[in-house]
Amino acid sequence: SDRLLASAQEVPHRCKDGRVLWGEVVSKPELNAQGEIVGYHGITREITKRMQAETKLKLFRALLDNSSDAIEVLDPVTLRFLDINAAGCRALDYTREELLSMSIYDIDTAYSAAPQKVLAQLRESGHALFETIHRRKDGSTFPVEVNTVSVELDRPYLLAITRDITKRKALEAAQQDVARHLQRIIDFSVLLSSANEAIAQMENEGDLLRTLCELAVHHVHLRLAWIGQPDNEGWFQTLAAAGAALGYLSGIRISTSVEHPEGQGPVGQCWRDQKPVYIFSISQNSHMIPWAQRAETFGMKAGAALPIFRGGKRWSVLVVYHSEENIFDADLQKILT
Repeated sequence: SDRLLASAQEVPHRCKDGRVLWGEVVSKPELNAQGEIVGYHGITREITKRMQAETKLKLFRALLDNSSDAIEVLDPVTLRFLDINAAGCRALDYTREELLSMSIYDIDTAYSAAPQKVLAQLRESGHALFETIHRRKDGSTFPVEVNTVSVELDRPYLLAITRDITKRKALEAAQQDVARHLQRIIDFSVLLSSANEAIAQMENEGDLLRTLCELAVHHVHLRLAWIGQPDNEGWFQTLAAAGAALGYLSGIRISTSVEHPEGQGPVGQCWRDQKPVYIFSISQNSHMIPWAQRAETFGMKAGAALPIFRGGKRWSVLVVYHSEENIFDADLQKILT
């Protein structure tokens, strides 16, 4: 029976000086002729160092699994996972067992494109810091920063500390959007100042109109700026234009009449209503249907039509096009109105 087999126990022993030593006691029952247990004999060996090592290992494992960053141990040749902490499993939504059967190539969408660059850094300095994209079990992705070091123990290892930088990237993107927005406001403000200066200095009307278009393209990085005026039959004629997308105007037809499809766009509406008209997305605006495909060909995605008055009466329309959608927000509209 089981009670007659040898058993092993780990037992602490307190020394006279207060130290605690651990011993492994292996004991076996001693039987008499009738098969009855009459005693035990055993062997005790000290295992204090082993117990201390196991305690440290458990502590190290607990620290790893309670880290907010993913910590991965990789084979430097195959890049297969040899170990990964709980945070790494949660981030990727795999079990530890699943990840131990996988490699970096299974979860990193960008690393396979340039592994030699990272490996070269590791060979040169033993360390590599880079950003990449990781893919979860459900196929969704997220940006990470990976800090990798080479470790030599019983064999070479790669230790990678991986941090999810989704929030950082979102913050950086928001800061860049704010910076671009402020720069646009500055650019348009400089444009208006330069336009006023040109109006004050130039006497030739043709030169002035052309200069206004060139200033608009230069200062606010427009694809096209043009000034149009309707003829006696209500069809707009180009008085001046500038920009990389000048070809857009070749053969274009725009009317002042709402009865024509060519008059239902921003230019015709601006002329009739005598106030600015903004197109936040040319491809999504139904009134731009006659010109949308042509505008896309020339890289124009948003536009504005601004009335020009002379002697208190409508005289022409300044039309501008930009390569970004939704550029003409409330702040820019205040400047342009």
